[in-house]
Amino acid sequence: MNKIIQINLAGQAVSIDEKAYQSLSTYLQTLENHFSNTQDGAEILADIEARIAELFFGKIKKGNAFINETDVYEAIALMGTPEDMGIEDDPSESSTKRSAHKSTDKKLYRDTDDRVLGGVCSGLAAYFNFDTSIMRIIAVLLILFTGVPLIAYFVLWAILPEATTPEDRSRMFGGNTTVNDIVNNVRKEATDVANSVKSEATQIAERLKKKTKHLRTEEKT
Repeated sequence: MNKIIQINLAGQAVSIDEKAYQSLSTYLQTLENHFSNTQDGAEILADIEARIAELFFGKIKKGNAFINETDVYEAIALMGTPEDMGIEDDPSESSTKRSAHKSTDKKLYRDTDDRVLGGVCSGLAAYFNFDTSIMRIIAVLLILFTGVPLIAYFVLWAILPEATTPEDRSRMFGGNTTVNDIVNNVRKEATDVANSVKSEATQIAERLKKKTKHLRTEEKT
């Protein structure tokens, strides 16, 4: 039997067997080799670790005493690698691929983290990309004015699975968070911050220019 060890993953203590740890270490080292010398590499790697930790704690929440090699392989299959995910330098191209991937993975669940009764409306809202409040209003209007029986809600409550794991919640919103997703999200955030700083600097420069022009006009008069 493999020895069970404690490791620190994204600031969290995780129990994992030695063989699984070797597989995880190899995977993370591959990612580190790929991203360590790239822009925002440290943030990308930290987000990847956090996502893997989330997947592992989903397993532990379901009753696993520790993380085994199968759990690691499942996490790698969900996350992908730089090679099989085809990490692109063009965020727009990767985003297109990601959107196509998500559309095929989407599944209807009950969202019990955002529920009034059984999480049916919030699950439908996630699936159809609606605001949860709007979906609840639509449900009430359907029941009151179109003759849709309330029993329909309870039927959906009975037949729809509950989103209990990180994988479930990812599929509920349209796909798993992969290495590619994390890279694009980090790059987008960095670009947004840079554009915001640039815009603010331009506005300040314009205000200073106008103020200087106004002061010169006053001096002449």
